[in-house]
Amino acid sequence: MNGVDTMIIDKVNDYLNSHSSSTTLLELCFYIKKNIHRIPNLSIDDISKESLISKGQVSKCIRKLDYENYEEFKNACIQYLDLISKRKKILNPHQSFETNVMYFTKDFI
Repeated sequence: MNGVDTMIIDKVNDYLNSHSSSTTLLELCFYIKKNIHRIPNLSIDDISKESLISKGQVSKCIRKLDYENYEEFKNACIQYLDLISKRKKILNPHQSFETNVMYFTKDFI
């Protein structure tokens, strides 16, 4: 990967937000965004079959996202998911909105 270590989801979102004409990379970015939580358990063949993009085109798109190969891309997805799982949850879904606001405010102050 290049010197700048950009999160996979940032690369995907940047591409999705800056391109509107249908391309293979655009379709793969939509697929990645929707399925990023599954990618660590998928092979490149699985992604190819599910996204209806040839294995060669998937590899080419991964290189366009600045990853040398599928393994590096997969590791970037794992790192992103690991980071997300370690983030402190701001809102507790088991508490009321008022309680969440109270705890958030208390933590913030």
